[in-house]
Amino acid sequence: MANEKKGSNMLYDLINYAKESLTTDNFPSGPCMVCLYEFTKDDMYVVTKCFHHFHSRCLANYIEKG
Repeated sequence: MANEKKGSNMLYDLINYAKESLTTDNFPSGPCMVCLYEFTKDDMYVVTKCFHHFHSRCLANYIEKG
């Protein structure tokens, strides 16, 4: 990837790539900030653009009531 980005804003692109990889490949640590329950391996969760993790149902309920 670095050779392809030579001469451009490579550092910015590499940092974003690393953030996306960590968010996609790692399991969320800490609780859902809506219900405050920890995530389990069977939970469906969403990741926001700012890299916050929520249970899918919790975020949906929060947006619906908001």
